[in-house]
Amino acid sequence: MNKSIVLGCILLLSSSSLVYAKDFNGFRIGGGYTFSYLISVDDDDVVETGDYGDGFKVEAGYDFNRIFGLNVSYQENNYDESNYFGDAKLSGSTIKIDADIGYAIDFGGWWMKPYGAVGIAIYDEDYTVGQFKFQYDENAPLLGAGIRFTGGSGAYFNIRQDFVLLSDATMGQTSLTIGYMF
Repeated sequence: MNKSIVLGCILLLSSSSLVYAKDFNGFRIGGGYTFSYLISVDDDDVVETGDYGDGFKVEAGYDFNRIFGLNVSYQENNYDESNYFGDAKLSGSTIKIDADIGYAIDFGGWWMKPYGAVGIAIYDEDYTVGQFKFQYDENAPLLGAGIRFTGGSGAYFNIRQDFVLLSDATMGQTSLTIGYMF
């Protein structure tokens, strides 16, 4: 008898928390600005960073509830410079597929969701120095964190920092996007 009362209480509490988590769901779509940089560590544990260009970002996602969401995005990083070997031009693009976990806090008319993200990044770059052309492609793990502010009308503002764990360096990508949640 006591076991069935305890089991009933557990089921009631868990189902009510799931219902509460479901009041914040829907599709999102947005776009904005992004900039990229490389972080590499040499054999002497010296950290080096370097500008790796900027560009635009488009994103789409779905929030299942206040806690879990899925995201797909495309962004570009372009960089030009002149050096001893001639003009250098970098043109890169990243497709990201990830899941975020956080909690959307209700502030009475708008929500703030700090979150962490994990997924995969598909990176492609073309690099030209003078007459020499190089191409680099890699699928790599992605770790990220961000904070998304969503208004009662559905408009949102997203600040996000991602780290793409490439085989020979880590690429940091920071983005600022605005969009709409349906």
